[in-house]
Formats: sequence, C-alpha cells, structure tokens
Amino acid sequence: GDQLAWLEADLAEANKHRDVRPWIIVGGHRPVYSVIEYDGTDVTGTSAAVQAAFEGLFHEYGVDVFVCGHEHSYERQFPVYANTNVATSYKDAPYTVYLVQGAGGNSEGHSNYDNAASPPWSAFWDSSNYGIGMFSFEDAYTLKWQFLKGVDGSVIDEVVISKTPPST
Repeated sequence: GDQLAWLEADLAEANKHRDVRPWIIVGGHRPVYSVIEYDGTDVTGTSAAVQAAFEGLFHEYGVDVFVCGHEHSYERQFPVYANTNVATSYKDAPYTVYLVQGAGGNSEGHSNYDNAASPPWSAFWDSSNYGIGMFSFEDAYTLKWQFLKGVDGSVIDEVVISKTPPST
C-alpha cells in the first residue's frame, strides 16, 4: 500500500546519497525478529507479517539497522536476512542489524521470555532490566550502540557496527 510505496521511495533516495550519509537506520514499532516470536524454525506471529512486508526492502536498499520496540524488553540480533542468512560479524555486515529496545519501562512490566527460543540470529537479550538505547558515531563509518541500565546508566550490552570507507 501507500506505506510500502513511501518507504521504498525514501529508502531508494537515501541509498543514492551513501557518499554523504553512509548509514540508513529505520525505526518502527513491531519487531522483524524477536526470540519470543520464534518457533524453533521460523519467525512467527506479528513478526512474521512485519518480516514479510518489510525485510525484502531493507535488504534491497541496504538498511544498516532497524530499531523497534513493542516487546517490553531488549534484544540485539546478529546481521540477518530471511531467518537463515546470519553473519556473526558487525564489520561490513551484509544484512540488517535488528534491535528491539522496548525496555524503557511501563506499567505492564517486561515481556514474558520464559519460553524464549535460542535462534541462530539472536546475539543478546535481556528481559529483566529497564533501560535506554543510545547510538554514537565514533566516525563516519563506525557506529556504536549501547543498551544502558535505567537505574544507574551502566552498560548492559554494546556493539560496534562498522563499514570499510569507500576507496577514493
């Protein structure tokens, strides 16, 4: 529909200007990948619908990072595409890095991870702490993401995502 047409046009335009803005970061509400919507083989539930709608565009236009909430928890995935293509390095990642940062706190408490699976694309998850996520750029081709504990600001998780600068 209109949302997908708008997103594709926006991603295509952003991709044309990688020389000026090398990163494409997309934000949304629901996750494409979450360990609590995984049945041991495939992504399930609303994540499957979001994945079917958006992941192909993210891959086609080289989206570097997708950040969402919805789950009242924190998750970081390895670069992944189509459930099975997983890269364990965040340097020159061939696929999108997915972050679930819904751990800001709310009256419903944390999402239930009691039956969470361990898919190959899951790098880290935390369903017991509230906190904030923070991006910082070390330079134009090095992006650091941190999940900071809300109580004291200590680092619970961090990852450095980097790209090789284009040769001139």
